[in-house]
Amino acid sequence: MKIDFTTLAVTLGLTGSAAFLLSRVHPAITADSLVGFGVVAALLAMAALEYRLSWKSLTRR
Repeated sequence: MKIDFTTLAVTLGLTGSAAFLLSRVHPAITADSLVGFGVVAALLAMAALEYRLSWKSLTRR
């Protein structure tokens, strides 16, 4: 149970730190493209979980 709270705290801390740093810098990437990349990454992660893809199965011939 402690590991879950620690993982949550670290995740929230890193997300907050990244948001703070991104708010201070004027990146060339717009917010729309950042959200788009995030959505695509989430869909790929869900597909990998759904179909149980692994690097072993992808590289095996």
